[in-house]
Amino acid sequence: MSKRCRLGAEAARAGIMGRVFVIREQIEPVRTEEVDGIHDMRVASRRLRAALSDFGGLLPETPGKVFRAYARDITKLLGEPREVDVLIEMMARRRKSAEGAARTAYSYALRRARARRKDLTGACQEALRLVEAADFEQHAQAVIDGLGTASKCYVKQARRSLVRRFQDLCKEYDHWRKTGEEERLHRLRVVFKKFRYACELYAPLYGDRFNAFIKRLKETQDVLGDWNDCRTLRNELAAIAKDAPPKSASGFPKIVADMKRRSRDQQAEFERQAKRFFSGARRKAVEELLRHPVQPCCAPKAEASAEAGEADAVRVPA
Repeated sequence: MSKRCRLGAEAARAGIMGRVFVIREQIEPVRTEEVDGIHDMRVASRRLRAALSDFGGLLPETPGKVFRAYARDITKLLGEPREVDVLIEMMARRRKSAEGAARTAYSYALRRARARRKDLTGACQEALRLVEAADFEQHAQAVIDGLGTASKCYVKQARRSLVRRFQDLCKEYDHWRKTGEEERLHRLRVVFKKFRYACELYAPLYGDRFNAFIKRLKETQDVLGDWNDCRTLRNELAAIAKDAPPKSASGFPKIVADMKRRSRDQQAEFERQAKRFFSGARRKAVEELLRHPVQPCCAPKAEASAEAGEADAVRVPA
């Protein structure tokens, strides 16, 4: 290709700046430790990491490396506080409908979880310190200012990246189906999430039908997220039960068993949706969709027009 592709740098600039803006938007909510604010800053930091990864070839080397570390540290610092916030919310909701020994067990578990969450205040404030530091803004700006232009077409990069990620997702699903292991399903959840972030990053290249695909993707992924929440609470309750006082201990077998059942139900629902999502026809249709962005880039006009026409013909089964 004789000319360099400017579209990649433009997309990188918009993607990185947008995610930095969302992170900084959550400064005050995180300062007061609002549950949604912590969640939103963590998700934004993960989306920022996804953007920095996919646009890695355009980033200036040193600022890019440093800024990646900032984003990674923010995600890591907010990870456990977010997890405990979810556990507390689930416990409080379950306790409302619990009676007798089960309610007593939930009350004890909530006290333990809230004490643990209080100890994690420092992690939230450390994440906040990183975001508010002048260095964060300076390194973000250095990355933006130092963005290069690619010698390869950005649209082709998007196509290759998304197809590869989708194929990796399908492989993870197939491995899990063979083993049935929880840890493998957890890994599938992580790969699912990364694939969705990449889809969101490249969505402007694909048009309205791609947005509909992302919506269906998120619906399937959300079921897997619900399964993980139930599994995590099940494990947390089982751990707390080991040293619970006699007055509270008698209720734990019931509430642990209830969460085991709920996690199995969520897994069964995911299996139902995933069977459709990962069917042979669906995989073929999704790959066709991913291979045909509607946005032309560096290709000659005739070729770009032909590719756009092919994309219009692509349909993804509902």
